[in-house]
Amino acid sequence: MSARVLLIDRRPDDLAGLANSLSHAGYAPALVKDSARALDCVRWDRPAIILVGRLFADMFRDVYCRRLRQLAPASATTIVVMLPDATRLTAIRCLESGADDVVGLDIDTHRLVRRLCALRTPICDEDDEVVLRYGQIEMNLGQHKVRACGTPISLGITSFQVLRSFLERPEQILSRDELLATCTRIGTGRSLYEHVRRLREAMALFGAGAAIVTMPPAGYMLSMR
Repeated sequence: MSARVLLIDRRPDDLAGLANSLSHAGYAPALVKDSARALDCVRWDRPAIILVGRLFADMFRDVYCRRLRQLAPASATTIVVMLPDATRLTAIRCLESGADDVVGLDIDTHRLVRRLCALRTPICDEDDEVVLRYGQIEMNLGQHKVRACGTPISLGITSFQVLRSFLERPEQILSRDELLATCTRIGTGRSLYEHVRRLREAMALFGAGAAIVTMPPAGYMLSMR
């Protein structure tokens, strides 16, 4: 069964080419103009990917992302938002509200299809029982579960992949370019920063001890020092 992709845009005809390319890539795209109707689609038939384009003037993208995320857990659905390049603050707000990534409105269709495919690439095989541990953090790759001090932590697919990169190389400096290359679900540095921030908050909340330390200008490091 083909993975469903919900394309939301007030001018759906502008995304017809993208929908066609997604169909050729093996997905089942659906174009929706009305943002309220799109919420109903997510509520009753949860898609694998949601792409949020241009909304009507009475709806802010970050508020809409929050509503979508409430209906679709991060472990099951990827949310990508299309934005003009100049709206950096809006991009940060969307990421804080549950979006997995932000792309430009003028992104090439073929590049966008590759981006969406990368976002849904499985992190590991279902029968993979590899467990990564560092300090009081434990990650089961096959079950997509993370525990800190024995307490389960709920992470989206993208944040899970970022943490996996750190757990595979603790106490080592990972450059932003390295993280962007290995964490295929992240397309921009600002998206990476937001996922690192979320992980820091989660580890601090559960008292895991380890922290993701900024190592300017090189990048980040998972460390208990």
